[in-house]
Amino acid sequence: MATPKGAGLGFLAALVVASCWLEMDLLFWFPLGLVSLIGFIDDRRGLPALLRLIIHLVAGYLLVFGVSTCYIGSWSVLLWAVFMTGTANCYNFMDGIDGIAGLTAVAGFAMVACYLHLIGSVDDYVRVCVCAGAACIGFLPYNLPRARVFMGDTGSILLGFLFGAMVCRFSGNFHEFLIMVSFLFPFYCDELITMTVRLKNRENLLEPHRKHVYQLLANQGGCSHVSVAMLYVTIQVGVGTLMILMRKLPVPVLFSFLVLSFVLFLSFSCLVRKKYYEES
Repeated sequence: MATPKGAGLGFLAALVVASCWLEMDLLFWFPLGLVSLIGFIDDRRGLPALLRLIIHLVAGYLLVFGVSTCYIGSWSVLLWAVFMTGTANCYNFMDGIDGIAGLTAVAGFAMVACYLHLIGSVDDYVRVCVCAGAACIGFLPYNLPRARVFMGDTGSILLGFLFGAMVCRFSGNFHEFLIMVSFLFPFYCDELITMTVRLKNRENLLEPHRKHVYQLLANQGGCSHVSVAMLYVTIQVGVGTLMILMRKLPVPVLFSFLVLSFVLFLSFSCLVRKKYYEES
């Protein structure tokens, strides 16, 4: 019996209710609702990859205006729209084993809320994030230790876009941007490394695959989904927490720390790929 998808509709319901209750801007919750509903249609019937990408970019473009606090130039809007779309699809691609997307969302949004509380920037957008994290906590018992339901593109695309929107809203400079993106560190690393490997091997990036590090560990390596998910969340919380603790240090220090962390993850990735990639 196939495991049903579409549990992400619960995340969408929580987002819409929280947004309406807090009287959030239409340009905030409407683009998020749009990409989530498109994800639901894709889960049910399938949609062309190019069409999904175009809709994601348009939604990202609108969402920039929904979360911005000041004037943004045309190039900045485009770059943020691409960043949000990339983050959403990265999150979607990383949702391939039980528990990893839900646990990552809980940890990621918790660190967002903690960091913004420390710097005194908590507002209604953060409260919506807390609601999204709470919705993921309610979802996890149905997804761990063995999935009885999946969030699907309906949920993973929504969570990725929401995280990207928070980075856009609260990154007033490169220093803040580095701290915010560190809260999703292992997802960004695994996706960037995997894309590079697949491009090197001249593979079609639009075709489904199981060649992320976490997939190799779970499928070829035989590790339990729970253990792999917990490994990623441990890395995520470790890097993110250290970035929060170092938040008052200058950009070169924070950037160097992220580069070092990336190199360590890359080394780990190479070891895993050397052992399992040919079997994938």
